[in-house]
Amino acid sequence: MKNFLKFLTFCVMILLVVLIIYAGKYAVKEKEEIPEEYKQTDISILSNLRDSAGAGVVKESDSQADKQAREAMQTDHTAELPVLSEQNMPDTIRVLLSDDGSYWQSEVRVSSDSDLRVICGQTETSYKKGTEIDLAELTGDADPVSLTIIPEQYGKLTIESFHKSEGAPSYRGKLQIKKQGNKYCIVNELAFEEYLYAVVSSEMPSSYEKEALKAQAVCARSYAVRRIQDGAFEEYGADLDDTTASQVYNNVFETEETIHAVQETEGQILTNDGDVVNAYFFSTSCGTTCRNDDVWGGEKLDYLNDQLEIYTEADRKRLGDATVMLDHGYFQIGDGRLSTEEVFRAFIDQTVYVNSIEKEEPFYRWQVTLTADQIQTLAGADITDQTGEIEKVRVTKRGNSGIARNMVLYGKQSSVTIEGQMEIRELLCSPDVVIRKQDGSETSGFDLLPSAYFYITQDKEGNYQLHGGGFGHGVGMSQNGANDLAEAGYGYEEILSHYYNGTELEKLRETGNKTNEE
Repeated sequence: MKNFLKFLTFCVMILLVVLIIYAGKYAVKEKEEIPEEYKQTDISILSNLRDSAGAGVVKESDSQADKQAREAMQTDHTAELPVLSEQNMPDTIRVLLSDDGSYWQSEVRVSSDSDLRVICGQTETSYKKGTEIDLAELTGDADPVSLTIIPEQYGKLTIESFHKSEGAPSYRGKLQIKKQGNKYCIVNELAFEEYLYAVVSSEMPSSYEKEALKAQAVCARSYAVRRIQDGAFEEYGADLDDTTASQVYNNVFETEETIHAVQETEGQILTNDGDVVNAYFFSTSCGTTCRNDDVWGGEKLDYLNDQLEIYTEADRKRLGDATVMLDHGYFQIGDGRLSTEEVFRAFIDQTVYVNSIEKEEPFYRWQVTLTADQIQTLAGADITDQTGEIEKVRVTKRGNSGIARNMVLYGKQSSVTIEGQMEIRELLCSPDVVIRKQDGSETSGFDLLPSAYFYITQDKEGNYQLHGGGFGHGVGMSQNGANDLAEAGYGYEEILSHYYNGTELEKLRETGNKTNEE
């Protein structure tokens, strides 16, 4: 009997051990099988009306998850971003500098807020802080000449002879200068991340919201990575330049706000299917964004779409906006409704209310009046020799977003078609054309119309009225839209997710090379 009890006790113990092991395995299994959607909340705040119904819309039932995720965004979690492993990225970047639109300067004077060295061949000369170096005096009649100017102790070099919007610009890093035919070409080589400090300040006002500046920093970094790979400025020994041909650099000097925006997004770029995206951006939307192929032709990029810039129902409730939005079908972009003249005019005239993100921006709507004589002058002799006196101007083809793609000038002799949004904007504007913004203010001095989102009417006197909206090409991120979203409480991740559909934030290694970590 005693042996039987021992045996029974032993069996019970074995059974308990088995149950404990099984329970542990079951718990682990349960943990492993948690669906991915519960592990990481996928937030998509703004509606993308281009694709299937409901895509990108926050459901009312997601409000708690949305709140939790938004709170999580207040902390630094960039270490959780996926890292890239395929392409290498240099630590430094070489920027071809320009002044008054030219890469070649007849005069270059440089000073520094620290001691500096000038290296020319095997010769190295040191100069004290504050000394102004005139390269014409330094190089004399020698031609060609290559030299490098390096500040000590992380100082900055100021090109005293340059004229930027805030005066003579100062540069981090070093200056590599080539003299040829008594003119000088200057390349600024500096740390890649530090380059972005003065790009963000030049491309977006430092007074904008922090999250908007951070979104701009990611766009600028992504754009620079793409352009470096292009090799467009190799003949100058540079990766890119400091103008709109690349992206504007150091026209407006770096600020604490732009430095922080870059540092808080350090190494982050946007990718799509593993490739760095073309992170285009523009100033102000008219209430919609545009596809890249409608603006520049070529292959459509699936992350650059035409979509209405309106809040979703979930956003409307969160923001306390009691207005009723339009039936989306009326302005549905995916089926091309805004490409029809009647619908586009209603959209621009705001005869029905659209809860646009940027509806209060001055350039959200604008008007231009051109006389018949002005049209004739703007068209130029090459066109008017064919058309004769121009009697009518009409937009004849629009993209899905409503952007003008073709415009016809009808004359007494014949008609001429103008193709492309840039060509259309250029033909209908000159610096003396007055643009009236929706806030009643007027501006001029532009070589292009603010945008190609406009329609044309003509009065009895033959004057042409251009009724338009937005500022810029309309592709990618609207900078004022980003700022308006940031003011409404959106984080830079949400802003980027809206403007670049289906993209991912990924991170470059701090050294400048992409990591191969998993």
